[in-house]
Amino acid sequence: MEQEIKTKINQTLSELRGLVDQGFLTKKDVLDALEEKREDGKRVQKLSRLTLQQTLFFVGGFIILLGVSIFIYQFWNDWNQSIKAIFALGLSAFLYIVGAYLHRAYPKLSIFSSIAFIISAILLPLGIGTSLDLIGFSSSSSGALSINFAIASIVYFISYFIFRNDIFVILTAFGASAFYIHFTSFFFEKSTTTFEEYRILILGAAYLVLGYYFESIKKYLVNIFYFFGLIGFLGAAFALSMDSTLWLLLFPLTLVALFFASVFLQNKTTLTLATIFTFIEIGRITSEYFSQTLGWPIALIIAGLGIIVIGYLSYRTGKGIKE
Repeated sequence: MEQEIKTKINQTLSELRGLVDQGFLTKKDVLDALEEKREDGKRVQKLSRLTLQQTLFFVGGFIILLGVSIFIYQFWNDWNQSIKAIFALGLSAFLYIVGAYLHRAYPKLSIFSSIAFIISAILLPLGIGTSLDLIGFSSSSSGALSINFAIASIVYFISYFIFRNDIFVILTAFGASAFYIHFTSFFFEKSTTTFEEYRILILGAAYLVLGYYFESIKKYLVNIFYFFGLIGFLGAAFALSMDSTLWLLLFPLTLVALFFASVFLQNKTTLTLATIFTFIEIGRITSEYFSQTLGWPIALIIAGLGIIVIGYLSYRTGKGIKE
């Protein structure tokens, strides 16, 4: 074994000498390649340490958020509306300024500025809601909640263009989603179950469009939007298929389309969720159409075989996806 390694080394060195003699390579090219390899090794080590630091920062940020939440909960009911509005909006503005300062002055500490921005963003709707209560609106009504989340979404959206911090992309999406839910509730007060399902279906589709939009821009945001989008879209489509003949036919076709889409997009989140919902659909079809005619033992065997086949196909498909 050792002799084989030495032989390979000698062959490689001989080939390098031949390339140098022919003028295809220089000594500097070889040294630069070795130096670049060493730099890559250092970069990987640095990245690992940074990841550990980020984990600790996230844990610390969560504890801070938990502490602020408990503090507000303890004293909230004892305050009047004016104090509530001043406290929530004031603390939100203060943390926003802190986040902006850290973002500008210490760009390497972006995790701290992101934590400050997140806590500020959570407090903003609370402050707007108490302010609406103060001027005579019911903050829990659909109209007031629509105004609340419209203002919050606009603030998040503008903040993204000011700071270019991707946390505001997610906050804008969540804020706009809340606005969409409450705004449609304002116009359709007496909503049916079918209406609610279609509303979630549309929202899920919007998240999928966002995920596709960020495919070539911010890759790490893609899975976030695909995950929430597919959960909403497929969950609503499955619920619709329980009462609608049209969706009973469309839902399996949608799942098949998603398997193809996962390969086209090279996205494992899409493949995983399509597989999970296919398992659920197999269980539903088995229960509704085979358990009464063939009996539960045969129905369970059919369902098990279906899950094995889908699981194998999903595994084979996943091997071809490179994220």
